Amino acid sequence: MKIVMLCEFYNEELDYQEVMLAKYYRSLCHEVVVIAGATTSVYDYMSGKGSPHVQTIEEGRYARIYRMPIRMTVMKKIVIYQSVRKIIDIESPDLLYFHDIIPNMLEGLSYLRKNPEVCAIMDYHADFSNSGATRLSRLLLHRLSRRLVLARIRSHLSAILPIVPGSQRFLADLYGVPATETELFPLGVDMLEVAATHESGARTTIRRALGIPDDALVVFTGGKLTPLKRTEEVLRAVALLDNPRIHVIVVGSVTGNPGYQTLLREIPAKSVHFVGWQDRLGVYRHQAASDLAIFPASQSVLWQQSTGMGLPLVVSEGSGSGRARQDVGYMNRGNIHVLDPAQELAPQIAAFLSACHDDPGILSGMSAAAEAVTRTLLSYDRLARRTIEITNVHRQSLGAAPLAVDACAPADHCSATGSGGSKAALAT
Repeated sequence: MKIVMLCEFYNEELDYQEVMLAKYYRSLCHEVVVIAGATTSVYDYMSGKGSPHVQTIEEGRYARIYRMPIRMTVMKKIVIYQSVRKIIDIESPDLLYFHDIIPNMLEGLSYLRKNPEVCAIMDYHADFSNSGATRLSRLLLHRLSRRLVLARIRSHLSAILPIVPGSQRFLADLYGVPATETELFPLGVDMLEVAATHESGARTTIRRALGIPDDALVVFTGGKLTPLKRTEEVLRAVALLDNPRIHVIVVGSVTGNPGYQTLLREIPAKSVHFVGWQDRLGVYRHQAASDLAIFPASQSVLWQQSTGMGLPLVVSEGSGSGRARQDVGYMNRGNIHVLDPAQELAPQIAAFLSACHDDPGILSGMSAAAEAVTRTLLSYDRLARRTIEITNVHRQSLGAAPLAVDACAPADHCSATGSGGSKAALAT
């Protein structure tokens, strides 16, 4: 089958959802086309910087990528790209996959009307912790602008897939989409890369490179190092313990905030290793060298990725109450220790680290739970297959023949299986 995905940002060097789904569709021997904005820098994308004014086409590892120039922006938040209607018609997908509500998705309507057997799916990422912070934003960006877009295409969507429970609440409150019309579709884990990283011996290699003893308790943290992430609380916790057997690996870099960088560097925590920004493989390798991951605030894809690497998580769910709470209960099977955001975070983290240091069984039990939740909920192979199942349910409701979920012949080996991986690893 052919899948066309429409999204604002796409960079195959990052483990973002749209990239991982493309990778796993390819691992199942399906054809993938991505229509995305021209910007490939996540920082430029987040800051709203402009992109080139010429459409380009490139062949990526997992997809044919159409890079679209911006036609106009509304309130510096809503981006409208050059028309994509002809591209959709030419590519003739079996599944039209929209990543979030973007105006150009309406250009798929004529194709869907002409081809009713074609399935349309939309996933959704916004929640009250990352969007709709002000009344003006909720009114103009959501209840008016984007709600009108969704209203026009909603009847043609076979599935609306929020990535967290908070996104379900956001859709219900601001878009009038009840939770009963949605299906939770979490950010996932690249199990091929997980297997390849563990098999590579990265744990030993990274620990030796950083001078970390084999018997040390190692914490992984980081990402985009901003005050919202509260990374300083991890370092303050380690400073409170002053235990040379507890090490911290901080992946990521501070951009545009020298004061925050100074704050992190001046916390008197021993055995802290600032390893800087890492590519996707570097992140996996440093996670492999760690025993648990701590993220004091602001959910990111690293929560799921760390879980996939078998790491217990220590996280805060945000403000602790109300609509901005980042509920992690959907992926907690005993693998996550949740901090109380109403209390000081560093002492809570220190107490948990001290308990784990004294009783290694705490982490081993949580690690086993992390591996279980990954297999049953977070594997991108499972998630990709689920969208194909939704496609087939839609097709069969119209009397069309179902499409193969796994289109590979027994001897096929797709290039999308990743470094060191194989299709067999998908089943593990």
